[in-house]
Amino acid sequence: MRLAKRKKKRGQALELNLVSMIDVIFLLLIFFLVNLGFSRSERELQASLRAQAEAGRRANVEPVVVECLPAGGGFEYKVSARKAADVPALTLLLRQIPSKANGAFVRVNDAVPFGFAAGAVQAVTDAGFSSVQYLPAAGR
Repeated sequence: MRLAKRKKKRGQALELNLVSMIDVIFLLLIFFLVNLGFSRSERELQASLRAQAEAGRRANVEPVVVECLPAGGGFEYKVSARKAADVPALTLLLRQIPSKANGAFVRVNDAVPFGFAAGAVQAVTDAGFSSVQYLPAAGR
């Protein structure tokens, strides 16, 4: 139900509200700036590997994998062939690894409780690795 009629004035200029357009442009700008930061690290990795190859050194890109496994009546952490029974021992083991720039992976068996797996992630962080990634158990 219309209570009042709108009067149209002749010769009145149409006004365009640009606030919404400016908001969209700023959101797009922020989006592209954030994505630029992610691709920069990948470019640096390629350059680093190429520089190592040119220097005649073998590139050490083998990742560190911490496995959380059931063992006997409890659980254990395994890094390559070395084993640790608790978080402090795992942290000491991980601190002995010289290259921490590639990050580390934590692979957790389905039988391992959450607290034990969280301890592995904390140990990797405390050891000074640049990144930690979670991997589900092998065979999934």
